[in-house]
Amino acid sequence: MKARNNKGFLTNILSLGEAGLQAMGNYFLIRGTSGNVLLQVDPQEMVVSANHIVVSDSGGLRLDGSLETPLVRGGATKDLRLESPLKKVKVRSEGAMHVDSPAGGIHVEGLRDMNLKSTGGRVVIDSSKLEMKNLKLSRHVKDKKRQEVFQVCMCENGRLFLAHREGHCQIQESMCRDMDQDRYKIRDNRSKHS
Repeated sequence: MKARNNKGFLTNILSLGEAGLQAMGNYFLIRGTSGNVLLQVDPQEMVVSANHIVVSDSGGLRLDGSLETPLVRGGATKDLRLESPLKKVKVRSEGAMHVDSPAGGIHVEGLRDMNLKSTGGRVVIDSSKLEMKNLKLSRHVKDKKRQEVFQVCMCENGRLFLAHREGHCQIQESMCRDMDQDRYKIRDNRSKHS
């Protein structure tokens, strides 16, 4: 089947042959029995308006570009997996990012270095139990000047700092003070003087 415009040029072709069904055109639309749009395709985008998209193949869904969606949800009886067998997985957010597991644990594992970095704030670990397993032990060296070993000390508010290996964890009071509180005090003082 071929469709032509008023100037005689071909605009749409629908072909049914032994190899299958092939359609060529600038716009493709499928509506449901109630008139709602189920599938709409044009050169700029493809819109799927169904409530659920089910991929029944064991290979899952493959995207060569990017995915932008307000929600990614796994099935009620199966785990949700984001997997990249040979390349890295990158999750990026302009705003805050929240990872929550209210009914179970969160497990992060990697072959190489794992970095937690905050350029404008703190890294907070809030737990009643903190374990650091499989740490290397230092060997005793006769020359104490060459032995770069420190104590890890903690303030009451949870802030960690290093101290020399001999003696107690003695520091200046300013080291344990909350930096955010200091910033607010400075802002308050500036606003009073201005």
